[in-house]
Amino acid sequence: MTEEYNSSTANGEPYRHLTPDMDVFNHLALTYSLNHAFMYTGQSECNYFQDGIVNGVEWYPMYGSMQDYNYIWAQCVEITVELSCCKYPPVNELQQHWLDNKKPLVQYLMQVHIGIKGRVFDTNGNPIKGASVRINGRDNILPYNTTAEGEYYRLLLTGRYTILVTADGYLPAQRSISIISVPRVPYNATVVNFILQANPCWPRYSYHSYDQLQSFLFCVQQHQPNITYLHTIGKSIEGRDLWVMVITGHNPKENHVGKPNVKYVGNMHGNEVVGRELLVHLINYFTTMYGFDEDLTTFIDNTRIHIMPTMNPDGAAISNPTDCYGTTGRYNSRQIDLNRNFQNVFSKQQPKYEKETLLMMSWITSENFVISANLHGGALVANYGYDNIPDEYHRYWHTYEDWYYGRLDPEEIHEHQTPDNDVFLHISTVYSYTHANMWTGSPCPQEVNASFHFIDGIVNGAAWYPIAGSMQDYNYMWGQCLEVTLEVSCCKYPPAEELQHFWWDNRDALIQYLKQGHLGIKGQVFDEMNNKLSGAHVQINNRTTPIPFNTSASGEYYRLLLPGTYKVKVFKEGYHQSTVTITLKDTSSYPYSATVVNFILKKTDDSVIPNPTLAPPSNKYSFSSGEFTGICIGVAVGGVLCGILVFYLIKPQINKRSKTQPQEVEVKQKETSDSAAMTFF
Repeated sequence: MTEEYNSSTANGEPYRHLTPDMDVFNHLALTYSLNHAFMYTGQSECNYFQDGIVNGVEWYPMYGSMQDYNYIWAQCVEITVELSCCKYPPVNELQQHWLDNKKPLVQYLMQVHIGIKGRVFDTNGNPIKGASVRINGRDNILPYNTTAEGEYYRLLLTGRYTILVTADGYLPAQRSISIISVPRVPYNATVVNFILQANPCWPRYSYHSYDQLQSFLFCVQQHQPNITYLHTIGKSIEGRDLWVMVITGHNPKENHVGKPNVKYVGNMHGNEVVGRELLVHLINYFTTMYGFDEDLTTFIDNTRIHIMPTMNPDGAAISNPTDCYGTTGRYNSRQIDLNRNFQNVFSKQQPKYEKETLLMMSWITSENFVISANLHGGALVANYGYDNIPDEYHRYWHTYEDWYYGRLDPEEIHEHQTPDNDVFLHISTVYSYTHANMWTGSPCPQEVNASFHFIDGIVNGAAWYPIAGSMQDYNYMWGQCLEVTLEVSCCKYPPAEELQHFWWDNRDALIQYLKQGHLGIKGQVFDEMNNKLSGAHVQINNRTTPIPFNTSASGEYYRLLLPGTYKVKVFKEGYHQSTVTITLKDTSSYPYSATVVNFILKKTDDSVIPNPTLAPPSNKYSFSSGEFTGICIGVAVGGVLCGILVFYLIKPQINKRSKTQPQEVEVKQKETSDSAAMTFF
């Protein structure tokens, strides 16, 4: 006989799989067992359980249990009570079972009055249905929502709690309360009511015209001037602005050294409109939840987020609502596909660049972007680079039609991988597995090749079908930015009634993806007089990109890397190169910061000493090979380093699609401090 709580599924050996309300579950289970005649002893004819309780997974994992369903879907805390070793005991034993269980049955139900309860209203006193009631530190899989009467209940033990209430169309409200004791008589939980103010910039779940989109962006800028900066990178052919909303804590207009720039671009194809609306709601979510959601606030404070809801407003203006599969509005006003119009490193022939393309290329190379995604429609998959292949491979490579009509043997589909393929796999699967169902890889209903599945919900662009002049390849080659293409809806222009569903499917994935901009290493490169060196090459061993990753005007660099050991080489013409071997631990639990690794390069001509411009930064530390355990430093002395990039001789890495997840590299060296930067000579 035992109390079983939180019976969740698990793989492998049994372990305790605990809910965010573990303390409440434990209290409820003990309430029953301690009031039972002998369950609390944990001893019976059938098993032994300490205190007469056990976690469901710790006992044995099972799928589809009712108590898990109650907790996740019905907002109800349920336990499973095992009452007897014999499933069908003799009738003459029933009276004793009743005597053994009468008191715990009553005492257990009385626990419904612990914690808090209340209602949520608008400023006119109307109850708000579907408001989310969150307790800080208790991130439930699905939020606890208010009823049609605006009512909620949350079982809580004695303690201090911060309660956050949110609802579509309203500004968040937050209160901290203390529960001094579990009430006995009268049976009544602590009453905590909330009144929510209307959100003046609420975008609603509807399609926004260009004018409505502008009004929303202006409203957000007006109401959140301290964390937003709205600007345009230029106008489309028909004169519509390509607006960008920058969001970060502390002076969003300016670039901050050490704070990565990340971006989203929507509506590149004008008739693929779901991404545009997702980004509108993401702007609203970031700006309304800032200061209320602690983790999200920390992320925004440490990240400079750029969001362009529409890259092709001209095409969007003529798109047909509810046209799932057509092409009207896909192209810009000159009928050019903008995702075939970027500079292409794998071909001798280049397109005639459209105005929107030129604006995007200038923007991409002017900001030090680290990670990016552009949102499309027509499929459900995360597509990573490369998109294209060298000219000489096109004669035997498959086409889009080959894939669409199922003329391909899956075993013969090959990838064109980037040198950073492991990172691309990681960031793509972060999105697909955080998404509600992208990870399943199921094809869209309209696809003729319905037997084709995207493994893990991701695909290499060239393995899907190669295209020349894609924006994601341009980002990687010339922008030093890892970008993926997110296909977020099977229907390109679905009914507006489905937009809320798309938002809930994608919200967490959109946030988690941008957080990957804090992977790996970052830092600056200086000369001996602490002058910042721009244009220094930062090369990771065995990751020779066709165009090297260079430092910015502020001497800054970022390199997205997974946990593991890497050799980092920094070099610039006129300077001795600096090489360091560094081991990266998993930084997912750190406060949104890649490992800082700075470099100081010595000029090859020691007689030329530049004028000092800055004092050495006091929070940086210099190490030699004998001063820092676990770091090996090598300095190669050479002359002028130069290279000639011959585009048509670049050989692609051709590999079959790996069906395994990237594995974390075992860290063998001593862990470095995440609070101190490392500087190498």
